[in-house]
Amino acid sequence: MTTLSLATSVLLISEVWIAACVDSRSGRVPNSLNAAFLTLNLAVAGSLGWWRPALVWSALSVPAALVLHRLGLGGGDLKLVLSTCLLGGPIPWVALAAACVAGYLSGGRFSALDLAAFATVFAIPTLL
Repeated sequence: MTTLSLATSVLLISEVWIAACVDSRSGRVPNSLNAAFLTLNLAVAGSLGWWRPALVWSALSVPAALVLHRLGLGGGDLKLVLSTCLLGGPIPWVALAAACVAGYLSGGRFSALDLAAFATVFAIPTLL
């Protein structure tokens, strides 16, 4: 484990938990928060030379986000996944899928708290 991967994992986990706290209080993830995360993650990816992976994940993520939004998933949550996949690669998408399945199985609704919890669980192996 490098300090670099530890730092990016902690950043990813921090971002999803900040968004989850905001979402639990206000019922939405504001565009300004997602824009701040996107800007920060683009700067970090650029400074680390991770432009290609970041662009690939972005290109793969946009069509999937549009489909999920048409199916009823909240735009703020999807923008959060789009902004965090720049550093997290597949982790935010796997966490989103797990959160949706958990919400469906519990008979409840998807929430950013579920997304944050699953993102943390799936990011833990990168911390070890």
